[in-house]
Amino acid sequence: MQCMDPDPQKRPTASVITDKLNKWFDSICAPSIVQDIEDRTIRQQFMEAYKMIRELPTVGQKHSDHMYTSKLINTHEITEKLSEIVVGSELL
Repeated sequence: MQCMDPDPQKRPTASVITDKLNKWFDSICAPSIVQDIEDRTIRQQFMEAYKMIRELPTVGQKHSDHMYTSKLINTHEITEKLSEIVVGSELL
């Protein structure tokens, strides 16, 4: 929530975010060095989220691949249609 504060001056710096992410990483990957109750809670939350994610059903792709690739646009056809609409305009 701090990162989304409307006032940019109240948002954490990149180094503060990096420190927090490193702390979370350590609490997950090296639980033996975690002493802080807050870190243990964070680790527990990540582990619960991981279990929940694994239980979610996987949904296949709903659209064919052509929806996500570049396509050629027939600009000649577009230009013709526009000229029909604005006949006599000097802009075209």
